[in-house]
Amino acid sequence: MSTAILDQFIDQLAEAVAKKLENNKLQDAKTVKTEPEFMNKGQTADYLSVSRTTIDRWIKTRNFPSSKVGGKYVYKREDVDRWVKENSK
Repeated sequence: MSTAILDQFIDQLAEAVAKKLENNKLQDAKTVKTEPEFMNKGQTADYLSVSRTTIDRWIKTRNFPSSKVGGKYVYKREDVDRWVKENSK
């Protein structure tokens, strides 16, 4: 086998591997689960692995970040993450 043919084969193989890796990356990006920007109380409790009662208590006693919309609390994930970081001991 000549060097030119071998070089061509290696280039084609490298190109095929690069395409396969890119396709895998795209598939992984599609399957990544992201948390919603805004969560209801149940989602927030699940997100933090605490009870809904704990969320209520934090709102009343620990200035937990929340907004009331239409009589129900909503929680911005970014604010919740910041609050957790600031209030972790």
